[in-house]
Amino acid sequence: MDLSNEKKRIAIISIYYKSCNFGGNLQAYALAAYLNKQGYSAEQICHYELKRAKLVDMLLHRPHKFVAKAVRRVVRKPYELIKSRKIRALDERYRISQRRVEAFEDFNQNVIPHSKGVYNIENISSIVDEYDAFITGSDQVWNLNWYNPVFFLDFVPSEKTKLSYAASLAMDKLTPSQRETVKKSLKDFKAVSVREENAVGLLEGLSPLPAEFVVDPTLLLTSEQWDEICSERRVEQEYVLCYFLGENSRSRALAREFADKNGLKLVSIPHAGGEIKLCDECFGDEQIYDASPKDFLSLVKYASYVFTDSFHAVVFSNIYQRQYFVFNRNAKSELSSRIYSITSLFGSEERFCHGSERESMSYVEGLAPIDYTKRNTSFEKLKAHSENFLKNNLEQ
Repeated sequence: MDLSNEKKRIAIISIYYKSCNFGGNLQAYALAAYLNKQGYSAEQICHYELKRAKLVDMLLHRPHKFVAKAVRRVVRKPYELIKSRKIRALDERYRISQRRVEAFEDFNQNVIPHSKGVYNIENISSIVDEYDAFITGSDQVWNLNWYNPVFFLDFVPSEKTKLSYAASLAMDKLTPSQRETVKKSLKDFKAVSVREENAVGLLEGLSPLPAEFVVDPTLLLTSEQWDEICSERRVEQEYVLCYFLGENSRSRALAREFADKNGLKLVSIPHAGGEIKLCDECFGDEQIYDASPKDFLSLVKYASYVFTDSFHAVVFSNIYQRQYFVFNRNAKSELSSRIYSITSLFGSEERFCHGSERESMSYVEGLAPIDYTKRNTSFEKLKAHSENFLKNNLEQ
């Protein structure tokens, strides 16, 4: 049988299955879609994570218990608060968020190319013979705070092609034991690439070949290609989009002041991280609880301004050429490396509004608009390098 014309089968392992994270779902779609456009047969492997599945189950079937648990954790008051009018209203709002879970499930099942089977750490090795190459990434697959050997492709034998694409450690330093774990996990990788520039240095001496800095998969697709799945416009008025995953009250207050001063509607996506945050309650003129990944694209695309603490919100703000401001998620700055990396790539470091001096109206208003007519040769070169990384390592 002549196999020369058969498409090479690519398995991708990432954090997306049963996930309600916008960036996670969109990057999962992007890498598979890009590779399929290049002539491969690529798909995400449905990898079942018990903790994540329990969260979705609770959102869908036991919202009262989920809200009660969240209130006890966030408010730190007795369980009886669940009986109050305010908490009942909170419960009702979160019931609306079930539609978001359903929207994500639809995107998972009907938009992202994926395996027919669903696997866990016990049986995932059964897929080895079905694919020619395996890719781990993108997203925080190598965040060692929740180390999972599957994301290091430990189930794939060394004779198979194993590589990472835009993997993220989401850490600024590694302990000696973490370094040893990573070194053992990468010993038979054919190639290693990461999403943050600082991770190249973190992996020095730990991977068989030097780690390479590449763009996030979402940046492999053009705005026209993203428009293929983007929803219709949801908000008719001119608006400021707020997409906050953390609990930084100063960034929310600044967004409110900015919207009011400029006569713009304030639109928010509440509880975007999958947990109820009281700082999101009553925040915004319009709260979109049921946004799908397709809606997220639309909300960014049509926004006049974007206020965010999200890596992928910055990515899509650039793809759709929006004016944006990005903040730390909280008082700590453990996630700053990703924001520094992406704003540096686009030459927009000044849009990172960290610290009290920059989290102010005077600073925000003093920034010149982003000039998207200016050619970004640094990004163009890195994108070309990223495309060659995939092509060279999958074709050899």
